[in-house]
Amino acid sequence: MKKVVGLIINLFIFSLGLGLLFLTLSKNTELTNTLVDIYIMEYKVAALLGVVLMVLPIIYFIMSVNSMVTKKTTISFETTEGKVSISNSAITDFVERICSNYTEVSHSHSEAVPSAKSRGDIVISVNMDILGGTNIPETVERLQQNIKRQLGELLGLENIESVSVNISNIISNDTETEEGI
Repeated sequence: MKKVVGLIINLFIFSLGLGLLFLTLSKNTELTNTLVDIYIMEYKVAALLGVVLMVLPIIYFIMSVNSMVTKKTTISFETTEGKVSISNSAITDFVERICSNYTEVSHSHSEAVPSAKSRGDIVISVNMDILGGTNIPETVERLQQNIKRQLGELLGLENIESVSVNISNIISNDTETEEGI
């Protein structure tokens, strides 16, 4: 959603710059004089502002594309037999399958990102909805330990720095609703 809003804002700024530049170069001097006199006061400033407004979104776009291209999409580690690479999407799918085994968890979404603290370590981040009436601290701790253990045992990922859990929603379940009536 942020990228869509950013794109719309940058397209608007680019269009504004293009319009301003076009206006200063157009043959309609009466309209140009009126608008430039009201808002900017000088043609050269208007043309420069138009160019700047066009260049800024282009720079933003290039930086966005560059960050997408350089984003790490696999996590690699060495074994005695050679190198192993596991895609981030495979790790997140695996974590989400672990979460789906918990009846208390209604919905989950996870990410695996490189640690900012320690090179080579991984941070697992899980956003989830949990059913009301659940002992949240106990369930989350069990889930975190299970994720860390299974990533180590089944995928060979021993360098898990942390498993962060964010509870987005507490969903009321049917039994809780019936008891409250």
